[in-house]
Amino acid sequence: MKRHDNLQPLSRQHHHELLACLLLKKGIEKEADLATMQAFTRQFWNNDLSQHVKAEENTLIPLLMATPALKHYAAVLHNDHELIETIFERSQDGYLSYRMLELFADTLEEHIHFEERVVFSVMQEELPDSAWHALSFKERDVNTCESYPVKFWE
Repeated sequence: MKRHDNLQPLSRQHHHELLACLLLKKGIEKEADLATMQAFTRQFWNNDLSQHVKAEENTLIPLLMATPALKHYAAVLHNDHELIETIFERSQDGYLSYRMLELFADTLEEHIHFEERVVFSVMQEELPDSAWHALSFKERDVNTCESYPVKFWE
């Protein structure tokens, strides 16, 4: 299903975020340096993911809350965002391990797939044309993966 124009910026951001998950999983498989992967995750969070989550919390979730057929998805997305942030914070605060990084990547990947495959699809079926104006996401030049100086996944 082709994404509504107003969802396409989020879908493109999701593509970059899934790439970061893949690179983390490759790094884990290769037993790359944990400190390097932690630094990558921190840069990814600071330059990409935290802004993406904030945009969804401020725009997407209120729209879902305002639409009775979509309201329950708002709670799921919000809870996922909190879980992802908690896992990220733990991975930065002394709980760093391959398992913690894998949990971060797996949780984020699951969240993105749910959002893309379920929430966005239902939105496109349920939202009237007049509601789409409430969604306005800016395109962001996100290149955390491509610009990271240490290719720990290779």
